[in-house]
Amino acid sequence: RAATYLSLSPRCPVRPGGAIVLVASLDEGYGAGTGEKRFAEMMRHDDASAIVDRLAGGKVSAGQQRAYMLARTLLRHRVFVVGGARLACGERWRLVFEGSIEEALAQATAGVPRPRILAVPNATEIIVRARSPLEKSSCCGT
Repeated sequence: RAATYLSLSPRCPVRPGGAIVLVASLDEGYGAGTGEKRFAEMMRHDDASAIVDRLAGGKVSAGQQRAYMLARTLLRHRVFVVGGARLACGERWRLVFEGSIEEALAQATAGVPRPRILAVPNATEIIVRARSPLEKSSCCGT
């Protein structure tokens, strides 16, 4: 959920097409609950574009909503997962699984002349927003 919280926030701090590197163990894979099973089913049979097209504006159930939010995220940003189990849907959904943060950052910043990196610990518990060009920074008294 951390990737969707960042990507779909009203003032997303990640540029369109930018990368989100997510460190997650994914020990339980998709999970065992009813919603998680629906999510896994959608992930196995559809790609991100198909999910958005099929579910946009319609009635969705638990699990389908999660797939829809992740699909919207993956259509906006590249998502790299580090330290987790490789889910079977990865390639079709454009999820990239890497063995280390260094590998993920190398791929995420390849070809970017001056990459900017935002590290967010506990991303599901912290509100991050891009600063408007008109706002003054509160950092260091400026």
